[in-house]
Amino acid sequence: MTVTEFKSKYGIEQINVYTIDGHLYPEPPCPLDINKNITLKDIQAKVNLEVLEFYGTNVLSIDKTLCPHGFSIVGNWAQGFALDLHTTKSTLIGVDDFGHNKFDTLRPPIAEDLFQLKYRKDSGRVEKIANQAAHFLEKYKSGWQLDVIIPIPPSDQTRPLQPVYELAKAIGKKCNLPVDFATLKKVKATSELKSIDDAGKRREILKDAFDVEANSLAGKDVLLFDDLFRSGETLQAATEVLLKKGKARNVYVLTITKTRSKR
Repeated sequence: MTVTEFKSKYGIEQINVYTIDGHLYPEPPCPLDINKNITLKDIQAKVNLEVLEFYGTNVLSIDKTLCPHGFSIVGNWAQGFALDLHTTKSTLIGVDDFGHNKFDTLRPPIAEDLFQLKYRKDSGRVEKIANQAAHFLEKYKSGWQLDVIIPIPPSDQTRPLQPVYELAKAIGKKCNLPVDFATLKKVKATSELKSIDDAGKRREILKDAFDVEANSLAGKDVLLFDDLFRSGETLQAATEVLLKKGKARNVYVLTITKTRSKR
């Protein structure tokens, strides 16, 4: 549909946007995602802009292309991406009954789906997220020559719903790739890393946290999957053991979201 038709359908007078890391996001409550290849100049010039439906989301597109995802993440892996930011804005709005700060947090559509899956136990979000992840992977799957998806093992193995595992299974099914839950093992309990800012301390905590059988991945190209990229220390520790002990040929990384800082 045209942008005018989209605004009429949702009763929106004007679409306001802001920029983070060179990418555009609409001001809420506009129910829209914006292709990562669109610039502010494109918006201002209104060149070939239209709104396409994309797995339950509306996406502002140029020339009918669909590329709403993709942030490069760098580490000791061959190549890696996060689909989108974890949050785009967070405003302090007061304190709760326990004296903790309360925030009004804005998230990209796929990050909101992930939040609802992880913290509201909404398992219906798995399919939606997996569809978008699989769509993104289609651009890279053949070039990466992937053999298997390996999800990062959860810290809490007792949770009845493991979001990373559920997403990995759904993505593997859609991409026709096996998902290996057994080879990469977490062999050391680790404290919650998000409360630790020092990169050296994070690395020390994660030292020897993961293990694989020797040569268990010899010659294989692995997609290492997690829901969130924060500092990258967990993914780097897992990648190191997959390459050095497991003898994987290449490790690639995909996460659903990434934080705006490495905290």
